[in-house]
Amino acid sequence: MRSKQVGLRKLRYEDDLSYDQLELKSLVAAPSLSPVAVASSSSWLSSENSQVSHHQLEKAQITLRGGADDDDVELPSAESFDKEKTSHSDNNCLSKFAKWYMKQMETHELRTKCISAGILGLIGDVCAQEVGHYLTSTSTLEESSGILSRLDKRRMLAMFSDGALTTGPLLHFVYAWYESILPIPEIDDQTFKSPEEKRKAIKKRFTVALIHVLFDNFVMAILYVFLMMIITATLEGKYNSISHELRHDFVPAIKASWKASLMGLAPMQLMSFHFLPMELRVLAVNVQDVVWVTVMSYVTHRNRH
Repeated sequence: MRSKQVGLRKLRYEDDLSYDQLELKSLVAAPSLSPVAVASSSSWLSSENSQVSHHQLEKAQITLRGGADDDDVELPSAESFDKEKTSHSDNNCLSKFAKWYMKQMETHELRTKCISAGILGLIGDVCAQEVGHYLTSTSTLEESSGILSRLDKRRMLAMFSDGALTTGPLLHFVYAWYESILPIPEIDDQTFKSPEEKRKAIKKRFTVALIHVLFDNFVMAILYVFLMMIITATLEGKYNSISHELRHDFVPAIKASWKASLMGLAPMQLMSFHFLPMELRVLAVNVQDVVWVTVMSYVTHRNRH
């Protein structure tokens, strides 16, 4: 009778319960099973089907040994299996991508930074075009048209090229230049003789990172905006509008850049400079600068004809 209760049957669903749940249910229904039978059944479940978690098996085994009532054991539903499987798959994909990206950073650092800057610049420009379309759209027909049909492809290519060929390399060398002039000190807990020394080191690191960020956001930003306006106008074939844009849109673009920094981008960049190693700062800043590129792309293109 006992062997009948724990016999391995074909995988099937009954009342939304998978075979694993039915097997656990049959185990719970037989509290007189020996520890050997419990161990062998749970071993099969954990090895053959990893969807049953160790926590669920432990709860079932506690019940079988008299450590808990049958009502305390919550058998997993089919929906929980799907959620756990999806979550595990997502985490696994993110982990693989992170490992792949870090490997690319080790072997092809500059190339990886350039491509990342180009892609994120492209995303920022798409956002800027959609913001501009939303603010200037007057007809229902325009609003219902597909996003791909109304995007300016040449402008997108220009913004990608600016990120990949200008912003990415520039940030790579500029941040290395910051480090050569005023390096952000590393913090090693083993070198500190007292908590007071550690506090001073953290304060110094934060202060140096703050200097980097302030200089980058309020001085170097002038160069970033200038190059963006010149390069994108050239790649878009709008040579005749460059002088007009510099006279009328350059100063407003600088002010918009400073406002975006003060409204949150500068503090986020400060955290990146304070906590991340130098090789990851360009990526962190590029991710944050999707908002900055969106603002700059909109400001620099609103009067471009």
